Formats: sequence, structure tokens, C-alpha cells
Amino acid sequence: MARVIVTAHIENVFDRIAADEGRLPVADIRAVEVTDAVVSPGSPGLSMPAKLLARLGLQHLRSTTIRTSAGEVSVRIFGTARLTIQGRDCPVTSRSCPTAARY
Repeated sequence: MARVIVTAHIENVFDRIAADEGRLPVADIRAVEVTDAVVSPGSPGLSMPAKLLARLGLQHLRSTTIRTSAGEVSVRIFGTARLTIQGRDCPVTSRSCPTAARY
């Protein structure tokens, strides 16, 4: 299967809501742009390196173990982010990705 690479805009959903309600300037929404995001059709959520999660200010909710093609991996689950790809957006649960530390 070929790798699918996209540009993804990810923002703190609670910042977006506060901005939409006029409680936060739009310029203060914590967001990141990833120009080389890998789309994984079988993934149940959004995996990001810890540095991006920190920039977004997402709240740590819990830790869990997930099964990957490389075996079981411990990950941290974070609050909801708003993911936008090619003009379409959706809320997603975010989790730490221990192997993606380049950002």
C-alpha cells in the first residue's frame, strides 16, 4: 500500500471555541501546520510527537497500551484537537507518538 502524505492543520479545539465565542483573539489559537502528515486508514486517532502536543496545549487525560504492527506500545492520550485536511475538519482524540520526535 502506498504512503499518503498530506498537509494537516491541527488546533486546540477549546481555543477555537473560545475564539468563536469572542473570549479569545483568533491570533491566540494554539495551532500547528504539518506539511508531511502520514495518513493511516486503520488508525483510530491522531498520533503526534510530544513537542506538537505541548505547542497545542492539549490536556493529558490518561495513559494506555496500544497494539501496533511493531507490537504493544505505551502511549499517552490527550484532549481533543481539531484536524483540518484539504478544507475538511473533524474533532479527534490525540495521542503521543513515541517514534515521531523530529518536530
